[in-house]
Amino acid sequence: MNPKRVADLTVLLEEKAIAYYWIGFLMADGHFYKHGAIKLHLAKRDTCHVKKYGEFIRYIGKAKPNTINVMNPFVVREICNKFKVSNRKTLEPCDLSRIISDDLLFSLFIGFFDGDGTINKRKQKVRSAAIKTHRSWLFNLKLFERFIYKIFPKKRKYDTNLARLNGCGYAILMLSDLSMLAAIKRKAQELCLPFMERKWNHVDENWVSDYEIKFLKICDWIKRGIHIEVIAKNLGIKKKSLKVYMRKKNIKWQLS
Repeated sequence: MNPKRVADLTVLLEEKAIAYYWIGFLMADGHFYKHGAIKLHLAKRDTCHVKKYGEFIRYIGKAKPNTINVMNPFVVREICNKFKVSNRKTLEPCDLSRIISDDLLFSLFIGFFDGDGTINKRKQKVRSAAIKTHRSWLFNLKLFERFIYKIFPKKRKYDTNLARLNGCGYAILMLSDLSMLAAIKRKAQELCLPFMERKWNHVDENWVSDYEIKFLKICDWIKRGIHIEVIAKNLGIKKKSLKVYMRKKNIKWQLS
């Protein structure tokens, strides 16, 4: 252990959301050495995130602003055993199936996304969030997909696997439901996770789809006793189409 570089890596073993966030981040962007060290090296633009990690592990010592390298063979061995982390983790995926707590698995997912994910935009508007990694991680990406749709139940437009191998053989997970991305960010905020602002600042946590806005408007108008023909006219649709929509959404109204 280098006396010039000191940190408390035991905090990474705690059953807390923030600990699982950093474990997920290290799974994506960190390196676990055989001799018992963990190294995090990021681009200079993400120096502030390295600093947050250093504050979490109580790092003391000289280092490059965008790099932290700490050795503690005993603790690192415990971390690797707990999460089945290999020094060849790119080719030998970590075991996430043993994580029972939804909050802890969610925190790890956010950390992993911050390390290996990206927010895709078109014409300055968010279109999707995606993770791209080695094909060996496909099983874990499928686990993330099932988990996200379990804690944020959404009706899927297409019966396709969002976690799959792309044409180049990489494992990818693509999330394009903007209301789900908003819910994911809100959940990360609730858990006080140190998510990477460079990525998540693009996601509006208050975003509501036009479909949801229409649903809320109809409910409000019905509650206020506005006639169904007036509602249909305001929405610019036929009365019959409105009734079909209301039956699907289980919105009750007085027969007229």
